Amino acid sequence: MNIKVLLIVAVVLTVSLLGVGPASAATHQESDRRGDAPPRLDITRVLYRNGPQAAVARIGFVDLLRRGKLTFQIAPPTAGDVSYVAILTINDRGRLVKRFGYRDNASTHPRRCRVSARWQAGRDVITVSVPQWCVRAFGGRALYMGSFTPYDFGPVVRHLARG
Repeated sequence: MNIKVLLIVAVVLTVSLLGVGPASAATHQESDRRGDAPPRLDITRVLYRNGPQAAVARIGFVDLLRRGKLTFQIAPPTAGDVSYVAILTINDRGRLVKRFGYRDNASTHPRRCRVSARWQAGRDVITVSVPQWCVRAFGGRALYMGSFTPYDFGPVVRHLARG
C-alpha cells in the first residue's frame, strides 16, 4: 500500500476516534427579522454553541450602543419554568456589569458563576459565555438557549446537544 494512502487513513482514523476539540461543539445559528424592535435594541442574528467547557451566545444587533441590557437564558430542553440567566447591563459609568442567577416562576436567585462577556458596540455584537459547571444542575447534555433585550426576543434553540 502507498505511504500517502496509509498516512491519510491514519489521520482520518485519529480524527474520528479522538474527535475535534472546540470545533466539535454543537452550534445553532439563526437570523431574526430586522425592524421588530427599536434600532440599537434590535437583535438581528444569534449563534449559540453548547461546547464541552461553556454555553456561548453571540448576538448581533443593528447599531448597538454601549448601553442597555441583555439576558442570555439557559434551561433544560424540556418545557418548564426554571432556567439560569446571565444578565448583562451597561451601568451609568459605561461599565459592563454581569450577573448570574437561577430563575424560577417567581423570581431570580443570584448564583456564583464566572460569566465572561464582551459588549462590542463598534461591531454590533454581544458575546456571553457561561461555564458548563454553572448549569450542571440540568444534568443532561442538551440545553435550551435564548437571548432577549427589554424590547426584542432573539431566536431560541430548544434542544442543542453538547459537542
